[in-house]
Amino acid sequence: MPGYVSVGTGAALPLPAGEWITLDWDREYSDAAGQHVDQGGPSVLAGPARYSLTVALDVRGLPAGTRGQVRAIEVDADDTSRFESGPVLDFAVTGGDAALLYAVAAGALADGRRLRVQVLQSGDTAGTVGGGAKVLFWR
Repeated sequence: MPGYVSVGTGAALPLPAGEWITLDWDREYSDAAGQHVDQGGPSVLAGPARYSLTVALDVRGLPAGTRGQVRAIEVDADDTSRFESGPVLDFAVTGGDAALLYAVAAGALADGRRLRVQVLQSGDTAGTVGGGAKVLFWR
């Protein structure tokens, strides 16, 4: 039986233009194994583990046509400036908002690594982003 983590952003987070933003998860809905190691921070899973990740996000307040990206990253727990990027999802905003579903069907997180989610938008104005992440993981 896999372990399960479910986290969310309690409020919409600022999404400035041209900058990768690491999402902070301040709502913890399920984490029986204590994997959301920083209790309200950006990491949704601590390695070592195999995992499946699903993230649902709402991007709001951007002009129609604004383009952006979502990605998962695996950071080094001792130096979070060192990371590797997972698959990237490209998106375009229509009507000022975008509802996004990002998924990594299967991934492996090494010991000493943490799983995080980032969003980038390339418009001229700031918007907001919020949502939730769910992780199934196996040791």
